[in-house]
Amino acid sequence: MISHIKIFLLAAILAGVGGTISAAGAPLPQTGSTSFSGYFACRQLDAIDMGEAGSQNVAECVGITKNNIDPKLFDNMSVRCLEDGETRVAAYKYSGWCTQTDADGDKLFTSYTGPESGPVTYIGGTGKYKNISLEGTWAVHDAPALPTGQFAFVIDYKIDWRGK
Repeated sequence: MISHIKIFLLAAILAGVGGTISAAGAPLPQTGSTSFSGYFACRQLDAIDMGEAGSQNVAECVGITKNNIDPKLFDNMSVRCLEDGETRVAAYKYSGWCTQTDADGDKLFTSYTGPESGPVTYIGGTGKYKNISLEGTWAVHDAPALPTGQFAFVIDYKIDWRGK
């Protein structure tokens, strides 16, 4: 029997490799705000053990977005991120850089930094996401543990945007 995690991982991998999942894109209003979630499956690419000082690792994460408030905005986008994890004796934090692709092939480039939440930074975009400014926050919810070198999580986003 195939577990729900395995189905999710397969869908996330296909989303990252094959393009978008959404059947139709939607135009982006000139201004707005929304909340949506990103569902991610990740694999560790490399790690450095620094003994008592902690560790540093790099992971690749793929997934999809889901907007339950307004499914026309930032919904069913395929997402691919590279994430840097910094674990030190006193603290840890994550920094990630993501490409989100919608059904039209338009891309949104963002980054995030923080231990469990923080600001979303707009880097750029193509198509409808090219000439906007975007501000927002993210918060992570870890999924149950997976085999070593693999992990999954959900990021909840709250964003505001404005056309330039």
